[in-house]
Amino acid sequence: MQKEQLILQYLLDNNDWVKSDLICRFLNVSTRTLRTLIKTINTNNPYVLSSSKGYKINNELADEIKLKLNSFNPESNVTSPMRQQHIIKELLLKEEGINFYDLIDELYVSESTLNNDLAQIRNTLDKYNLILSKKKDMISIIGKEKDIRTLMTETIYSEVDEGLLSFDTLIKTFPEFDVVRIKNILLETIMKHRLTIDDFGLIDITLHVCIMLERVIANYRVENTSYIDSIYTEVAKEVFNKLEELMDVRIDSSELINIVPLIELNTKQVLDVNMYLMELRNYVEQEIIDFVDYITSKVYENYSIQLDNNNFKVRFSLHLSKTLRIFNKTAHNPLLKSIKDEYPLVFDVSVYISKLINERYNHIHLNESEISYIALHVGLSIDRNTRLKVNTLLVIPDYYSLKETITNNLLYNFQQFVEIKGIYTSFDDLELNDSIDLVLSTQRG
Repeated sequence: MQKEQLILQYLLDNNDWVKSDLICRFLNVSTRTLRTLIKTINTNNPYVLSSSKGYKINNELADEIKLKLNSFNPESNVTSPMRQQHIIKELLLKEEGINFYDLIDELYVSESTLNNDLAQIRNTLDKYNLILSKKKDMISIIGKEKDIRTLMTETIYSEVDEGLLSFDTLIKTFPEFDVVRIKNILLETIMKHRLTIDDFGLIDITLHVCIMLERVIANYRVENTSYIDSIYTEVAKEVFNKLEELMDVRIDSSELINIVPLIELNTKQVLDVNMYLMELRNYVEQEIIDFVDYITSKVYENYSIQLDNNNFKVRFSLHLSKTLRIFNKTAHNPLLKSIKDEYPLVFDVSVYISKLINERYNHIHLNESEISYIALHVGLSIDRNTRLKVNTLLVIPDYYSLKETITNNLLYNFQQFVEIKGIYTSFDDLELNDSIDLVLSTQRG
């Protein structure tokens, strides 16, 4: 069905005032888009009434609306994936299950069509170790809590274009939560522990935290399991404490097992690469460092691409070490499609590297998302080898850790573009010469 028809059917089924945020969540659209859809529906007749209570079907035109819906033949339109996605989403939202015949009425499909959809859904759920249960006329999803949450995550990602999830999408998906405040709690805590994170990583962790909160509030718990204390565990514990205070909810320590790996996966410690190379073995096993050397030699041998530089070795050694520790957790890379389409050689090299990793560590099977992260390391190294850096001076007051924080973030985000030649606390101390290309400051000169 088209969204306009879904709105009409949804309002017919409820037969009362429905708040706009409920309809937005059902369709996964913004309030503005919903208003546009309602305006389209009411082009010729006022089929949908609106008020401060929300939206309601115009009962005087109900029979005409039903005729219009009946004239729409869903069998003639390829809407099966859309229906299946909707059914899965509804099943995840309604733990008690959905009545088979209510679903037929809601989607306006035949019994055989719905049974075909359910068969496809069973195949989908099987990939997540979940079962589609049908007892009498009630349909529900059965399985471990961690697998249900994984499905919820994948379902939300699949509803956005090319996996480009945004905070606006999260706000629409979780209207009951203060998503912006949750995001800020995560960011403040991560930065407090001298870690950095990009926007994609922050969105990914925020999504998982919102799903966790939704399930915890509904009294669902993950299985008890152990975890290892680390800086990432400290970040998660501090975030949990703040969320408990914000939302007046108790978050069990067993939830750490899901959130800690995501924090480790999506954050990085900022270090001086040139100095850090000498100390790399303090953080990464020598076997991994040697293996990265082997990878760079094989890439040069097969592709004549030179990756044998300190920056690549340090960053990729850290990346590989993290991958081996938490190989069963993979962050979504929203750039996957563009990397494959626009940089086919870089992606091909990365596929080759993933095969070398699999040959050495046969328990590791990297998917395309993880391979695309390898491609970022490869592409960055190639780009760095052909790019001259901008010689830069920083003027930053030595106020608490402001100088260190800004410098670390500049190095993390722009290290391939800038070479920091000096850091000063005031313009009076600045020493300029012809080799300096750029001066960055938090104050006016």
